[in-house]
Amino acid sequence: MLEFKRNGRKMSSQQFFDGIKKDMLANAEGEVERRLRTLRDPETGQPVKVTKQVRNGKATWNVEGSPKAIAEAKKIMGIS
Repeated sequence: MLEFKRNGRKMSSQQFFDGIKKDMLANAEGEVERRLRTLRDPETGQPVKVTKQVRNGKATWNVEGSPKAIAEAKKIMGIS
């Protein structure tokens, strides 16, 4: 029989894998946010304005800047 532990605490396999999934998503969100926040507008050299909103457990980011800055943000997000 397998025993699942996370941070020294016993848990079910579902809790174990849900915890791993939650950590992976948090890491991915953090990396996306870090990349967006370091983005500079290619036309002005100024940082773009980035706001994050979380609703029902889903994060969305709004980026304000020139069309070129928006295009760069879309590249970061993997949107064509």
